[in-house]
Amino acid sequence: MSMGSQNVHTEPKAGIEVGSCTLHDLFTGNLNREEGLQLHIPEYQRAYRWGPKQLKELADDLVSYFRESSQSDIPSYYLGSIILQREGQYLNIIDGQQRLISTLLINYYFRQTWVFDLPIGAPRSQVQIRSNYSWLKDNLPSKENFSFDLEKINVTFVITRSIDEAYTFFETQNTGGVRLSGADIIKAFHLREIDEKEQKNRIKYAKKWESFDDAHIEFVSTLLGKGRYWNTLSWRPFPLRRHKNREKEAKVDEFARQTRSDFSEAPSFVPAAYMETDGAFLIRSFSWLKALRQPLYKGKHTLDYTLDYTQVYVRLFKKEQDDEVDTRFYTFRNKVLNGAHGTHYLLELFKLFALVYVSKFGVSRFYEFSLWAFRFCYSKRVENRRFVREATVVKHVGDSKMLDKILQAFIHEEAIALLKEYGYTVNTDLFDAKKVKGRYLHMLNGYFEGITKDQFDQDLIKAIELKTKSL
Repeated sequence: MSMGSQNVHTEPKAGIEVGSCTLHDLFTGNLNREEGLQLHIPEYQRAYRWGPKQLKELADDLVSYFRESSQSDIPSYYLGSIILQREGQYLNIIDGQQRLISTLLINYYFRQTWVFDLPIGAPRSQVQIRSNYSWLKDNLPSKENFSFDLEKINVTFVITRSIDEAYTFFETQNTGGVRLSGADIIKAFHLREIDEKEQKNRIKYAKKWESFDDAHIEFVSTLLGKGRYWNTLSWRPFPLRRHKNREKEAKVDEFARQTRSDFSEAPSFVPAAYMETDGAFLIRSFSWLKALRQPLYKGKHTLDYTLDYTQVYVRLFKKEQDDEVDTRFYTFRNKVLNGAHGTHYLLELFKLFALVYVSKFGVSRFYEFSLWAFRFCYSKRVENRRFVREATVVKHVGDSKMLDKILQAFIHEEAIALLKEYGYTVNTDLFDAKKVKGRYLHMLNGYFEGITKDQFDQDLIKAIELKTKSL
């Protein structure tokens, strides 16, 4: 909490205004002695997503402040800084939406009036607002005898004339912080790179991005980062999971700062075959995805790259079925690929291999690949005596070079042959029924049947061949 001067501003450089005001003045458009300005949430902005955890932190802090302020004369409550972009009489909210809407909800609970004109059109935002308001009704103190006043809440604002400048502030404030994920920064960076004249494209890409779960985009960007870093010809160590900030910085570097701008029309590269049929020549693409390790370009190019791979991930690992994917894969996924019994890191590796394969060959024969890729990825579960650590997975990829081999394969059959040729030694220790490896063996037999600890790999190969015999 701190005192902030109201309705004052400075101009650190042309076109940018910095000042301080109350929330009441902000919502009524009374900034810098100019009236009639209206807050607006642009279509390309992320939806309102604060849940009970973040809402509770803010509500508890505000309730505590107003209880204390009713007893004594204390400074205004400081809600932090917000970034706005001036567009005529509209002030587009670039950063601060979550705090502003949450504070409006708390104000509505205590005062039972929504007097400020802040249209919220995104359906996901509306659903979250209703959910959060229900939480407030169940958890906040009684409205009687409680004074809640937006004129006692202060913010610092930055107003820019250009959306490019707004996103520059946005990115600068958050890249080293903890509020935004790596995927959030990547999105903001590339939306900014789309020409302001292409406003419809900005809106289209923002809406497409918002149609996916944040966690899915974040996870896929991690997998893609590993796929690009783990190149044995120019190996780069990708930060381990426990180093969250380093991982975030690596993704922002790879998918934002280091993307290219040396082509006016960014080229995309896809695997294709040049074929002759009855004297006619044609080029057939195996996959619609951009090649996983291809150069990335600023703006729409990297947005498409990230969103297309996220779409594939959702189709394979979040949906219950997909018309283009063999239904047997989903049975296999649900019974075996669950990350249990010490296989969490191996499941992540399998998902990376899945994206790599689909980027080369599409999904039509993915089920067969998935079984052989499972044998390779999960071999460390039975090769190790006890635990499978993240570093073990990194070494597995580096030593085998299998990721590179699959990426270099020209046809599906070649990829399958590479996986079949891989050999490993099974450690038969700790296969007791009550041990992790024993429970893992039991789980496998719920799908494959007939796998023993003494002939584990031979039995697994036979089981896979039986499952794929009719393919």
